[in-house]
Amino acid sequence: MPIPPRKIGAAAAAKRDDETAEELHASDYEVYAYLQTGQDEAARRIVNSLPEIASRFDPVPSSRLMRGWFLECWPGDGPSGP
Repeated sequence: MPIPPRKIGAAAAAKRDDETAEELHASDYEVYAYLQTGQDEAARRIVNSLPEIASRFDPVPSSRLMRGWFLECWPGDGPSGP
């Protein structure tokens, strides 16, 4: 059973948009879908590509985003602040 194209397009779109965290996330789902449908070789190709994807991952922008969210939700010094 083939995977619907919209399911496998998410990782490609994330790569095109230079959204590595989203590409990793979408790739995880894609591997799961391939394994669930018996497409082991397709899943293996993605798994083999993970080191290259991970080499482009920079957690710092994600950390800055989370910090911004935290400060927006808890102005001041955080949850125990004024």
